[in-house]
Amino acid sequence: MEIPWPLDGMEVVVVGAARTGVAASRFLASRGARVTLADRKAEEAFPGLRGELEPMGVRLLFGPHGEEEFRRADGIVLSPGVDPNSAVFQGARRRGTPLVAEIELASWFLEAPILAITGTNGKTTCTTLLGMCLEAWGRRVFVGGNIGNPLINAVDAIPPWEMAVVEVSSFQLEAVERFRPKVAALLNLTEDHLDRHPSFEAYARAKGRLFQNQGKGDIAVVNLDDPEALRIVPPSPPMELWGFTLADAESAQAARTPEGIRFRVGGRSSRLVVENEHLAGPHGIQNLMAASLCAMAVGCPLEAVGRGTRAFSGLEHRMEMVGEINGVRFVNDSKATNVGAVVSALAACDGPVVLIAGGKDKGIDFAPLREAVSAKARAVILLGEAAPRMALALEGTVPLHRAGGMDDAVPKALELASPGDTILLSPACSSFDQYGDYTERGRHFKEAFRRMARALGGP
Repeated sequence: MEIPWPLDGMEVVVVGAARTGVAASRFLASRGARVTLADRKAEEAFPGLRGELEPMGVRLLFGPHGEEEFRRADGIVLSPGVDPNSAVFQGARRRGTPLVAEIELASWFLEAPILAITGTNGKTTCTTLLGMCLEAWGRRVFVGGNIGNPLINAVDAIPPWEMAVVEVSSFQLEAVERFRPKVAALLNLTEDHLDRHPSFEAYARAKGRLFQNQGKGDIAVVNLDDPEALRIVPPSPPMELWGFTLADAESAQAARTPEGIRFRVGGRSSRLVVENEHLAGPHGIQNLMAASLCAMAVGCPLEAVGRGTRAFSGLEHRMEMVGEINGVRFVNDSKATNVGAVVSALAACDGPVVLIAGGKDKGIDFAPLREAVSAKARAVILLGEAAPRMALALEGTVPLHRAGGMDDAVPKALELASPGDTILLSPACSSFDQYGDYTERGRHFKEAFRRMARALGGP
């Protein structure tokens, strides 16, 4: 592939000084670029960063800055949290300055085939599972992207990676131009991040950019049960389209049947029995089918897929069993930051649920929660910034309670629960009104459980 930027001697501004921006700055500086790393936060938010990057020649710019800081740039690299449609970047485009996402930059230099996974829900589970399947096949696999390790870190690995499995978000896909994964999977598509994207259509368009550069020899893996996902697949696509479905459909490359999962790939039919409780339930089966098809798309045999899926032990903060008090189960699903994830979480619980939900309001419609809450919840405890709007959306379903925070919500939930119930933290919101991220929120939930268990005489 022709490299669009020569890098050596280029003036490049990297925007966003978190993990992705730092990794991109280090890479660019190592290739001879003159790098400025800019972030609107104060320098105190990044302890030690100046000492790490200035010896490499990286200029650091903290605090408010305007368009003038970008006028000399030959190129701009955006971190996922940076809105590429803000006024300052619109001005850069008018001047002809190219803007790219970090995953785009990495893809220019990465020789290993890229297997990219996106969707509203299940991305991290599917990405992790796919990496395990390929490792069970004996391949050296980089697993990263939106999952935590920036793709740019894969470029100069010694020895080089044989394959790169990358979770990609709508924020990352907004600023790609040539990004072309060998295999691209779209798991599902429901409302999310409407505090960043102006509409669901804009969010869907960003997701659809995953497929825009695929061509002959590439494979797109798509959920045939999701009409919104199917809608953004290019018409008459030049790549192969592999579908997965929960229906026993003969035309799909992967389908759930009473005996397990039936695959039909390369003119051959095969079957996988699902033996892992962490992948039980419709959502888990869909993730398993998608990961399996992605692995098989690069030649991974079904035997290795089976070994990889059997070894999967679940993810922290994703339907994570925390423990039990007086016959009441506690489940941490802090990663459920949209309505679709909560609907799936409720469906996966056995018996009645006391749901703890709420957090930062991302502008999504909470009304689709009504049916799932009415069917499974005994009560709902609402907390955070979104609580008032969620209460309006759920009014008339089940008893609704307010909590000042997690330390109030967890004991209140136990008061409302009966033996055999599940107390489920599944917020349908991001965490940034009260926490640094969803992991901090989930760990607070688990600590509140442990304190309560100790107070009641548990271990």
